[in-house]
Amino acid sequence: MAQEACISNLIVNGSFEEGAGPPTCWQWTVVSGGPIWTFDGEVRFAGRRSVKILQDIGNQHGQFRQRVKCSGAKRYRLRARIRVALEGTGDDSGANLSLRAFNEGRLTGELRYRPFLVGRADWSLWEADYVTPRDADTLEVAFDMRRSAGVAWFDCVELFEVSEPLDRSLRPPHGLLECLAAPKRVHSICVIAAQMPEFLIREVLTPLLGAENVTFRTPRADIRKIGQDAVILFDAAASANHTFRLIAGLADERLVIMTGEALAAVAGGISQRVVEDGVVAPCVRIEKDTFLTKGLRRTDTAPWWSDAADSGLYSQRHLRASGHTLERLGFSVAATSVCAQAAASGHPAILYRPSSRRGLVVMDLEPLNSRPSYSADANIACLVLTNALGRPQTMLGTYVVPAFDYDRFAGDLHSLARRSPAITLREEGSSREGRSIYSLSVGRSDAPVFFADAGIHPYEWAPCFGLVLFAARLADELERGHPVAKALLESMRFTCVPIFAPDGWGANARNSSGVNLNRNFPLYWDDYNGEDKGSTPLSEPETRTIARILEEEPVIAAMSWHETSANTNWVGMPRFDGPYARHKMAVPAVFRQFIDPAYFYWQASQWTQVTDPRNFQYHYTDSYPYLRSYRRGRHPLQIHYSDSLGIRSFLVEQYGNSEMYHSASPQRTDITCRILEMLFGLELGLVCRNGLTRVVEAAVPLHGAAQGSSVVYSAAGDTVERRPLVRKGTCAIAQASIPPGGSMVVRLGGIGSQRRRGKPAG
Repeated sequence: MAQEACISNLIVNGSFEEGAGPPTCWQWTVVSGGPIWTFDGEVRFAGRRSVKILQDIGNQHGQFRQRVKCSGAKRYRLRARIRVALEGTGDDSGANLSLRAFNEGRLTGELRYRPFLVGRADWSLWEADYVTPRDADTLEVAFDMRRSAGVAWFDCVELFEVSEPLDRSLRPPHGLLECLAAPKRVHSICVIAAQMPEFLIREVLTPLLGAENVTFRTPRADIRKIGQDAVILFDAAASANHTFRLIAGLADERLVIMTGEALAAVAGGISQRVVEDGVVAPCVRIEKDTFLTKGLRRTDTAPWWSDAADSGLYSQRHLRASGHTLERLGFSVAATSVCAQAAASGHPAILYRPSSRRGLVVMDLEPLNSRPSYSADANIACLVLTNALGRPQTMLGTYVVPAFDYDRFAGDLHSLARRSPAITLREEGSSREGRSIYSLSVGRSDAPVFFADAGIHPYEWAPCFGLVLFAARLADELERGHPVAKALLESMRFTCVPIFAPDGWGANARNSSGVNLNRNFPLYWDDYNGEDKGSTPLSEPETRTIARILEEEPVIAAMSWHETSANTNWVGMPRFDGPYARHKMAVPAVFRQFIDPAYFYWQASQWTQVTDPRNFQYHYTDSYPYLRSYRRGRHPLQIHYSDSLGIRSFLVEQYGNSEMYHSASPQRTDITCRILEMLFGLELGLVCRNGLTRVVEAAVPLHGAAQGSSVVYSAAGDTVERRPLVRKGTCAIAQASIPPGGSMVVRLGGIGSQRRRGKPAG
């Protein structure tokens, strides 16, 4: 704070001491209704007065604004003192402070974590850091009240550049896969608590590990006799009968995850504090790059709270402990608390104590034991937990950031290619602003190609990571001789362009250089009247690059991956009566571990839900892909361009909210991989995995005149049995007993044949 005091405040008249009408350098705008503002000399944080805004009804809205010059790709800190006595409705109601970035008057980005204070509270400090987009030249600071009625006071508004350098180094410098190698995989877990944490067990652990691998015991249980791979001590009662020394010793043999409450019960000098704050949702700040925080990076601020009572009061649990106490107990601090209450910030929130074989993790599990808010913030706790269990859901990239860094993403692609001999990285072309466009390939160079791209709309970024995750998993399994990877790549090659439009990616924008690349392809270009389609078909270097790949490579299936903010998730095929009509089938029960198209069939305008039980970020908020067949419409989409080349084409719209929230779901990224595997597998037949610890009896009905056979492999990759398909009426049935960890490949004759080559039709 002392160092910051020496830095000049970029806001002029931030304490409103100057000016008789609107405070000097501030612009007052009435957005709607008749809001009122005044100076208040009685209620103030510092100086002679504050600014008070009064609104009688929720639909009134007035705003103070001030613009200042800024530099691109720099970190700025915004803070102010706010006091409220108001009521509001909705997630975005209350007293609000915001920051937006502009380039020559055009909006290029904005601060995502904003306070929206409601209720009654004395002066509170709110602050947040923001990294400006590369092209930003102006920052606009604004404060107002939204969808609320009452009174709010504002004082001491500050904005200054933070001198901390941006970390643009590759992570990790010594090789991506080596650093991101998961800890020892957990297969079974025991939860110990006074009362069963039902939501955590039912919605998180059971889908991840299987019901038979999750057990619950009361605090009377002797943890020394527990045989599971991992133990969760959920509350104080769970550890009350044990010493810290005993628990630490147990962590040498198995992973132990404790809540702060459980640790405080056994360790002197440590206590847990619960902060309930209706002012701003608490967060954690990542202090170290560890396996626990994979998918985040040091200095990231990530949402971390629970709202179990649906009261609107966000709750965060963190520890009070001296650094000396933590060092004495062997703990390293992975993340600290960040909260609106200054006294609640900076305390340990995620701890790790390594051991020779396992380790001891301390983290708040309450966000995982309550239904999350719409913005899916419990995903960050899910991410840390899956990392701890050796079941990481991310490969590279950062999932909660104030700005995206394409240079870092490209650097990580190079690291991945260097560490994985099975991956080929190619520079396919350049964007309008000169950034390289890359492709990743896995498989034989002379094989037909299954092609996928993402990021044609730069703010739809989660699938960009998902494509890379799928390529990395496929390459890793191929190097280890896994039968599924061998089956997929035996006669096909997977190629992806993970980021189609790198220019707009860092700005989290929809269009790249003002052109919607999705509308820049030749097919139907004349029929589209929008101004964002470009000057001519293929006028942009990005679309020319993709067109060249589709025309020159032996692509037999192409997939363009999008995200949507609407709750409409689907995989679409331009032609209902196209080649994939022959794949009318019901997917077996074994496939439900990953993606469960329980009613997998094609009909015009028919929606078919595909659920993912491993996607434990709750059905109504996260990746809910659907399969929908639809007839060709007159819209100039890239998918129609590939279809015109004779390529089987898919358009994926996966529900996400990347353009609205920066808290991305690692499960959304993971399900990108699962959908890719399913559709890739359809080119060859079906690929089914058994991730359970028991034998699964699979019976796959293949409707129509399907011919082929099924091959069953053990977990080690050995062939267990081969069976011809059994004819039953109009169906062919693939039957098999799949051992634990094993897989079944259903090989259908005539699939995977190379497409005809040619120029676009019409």
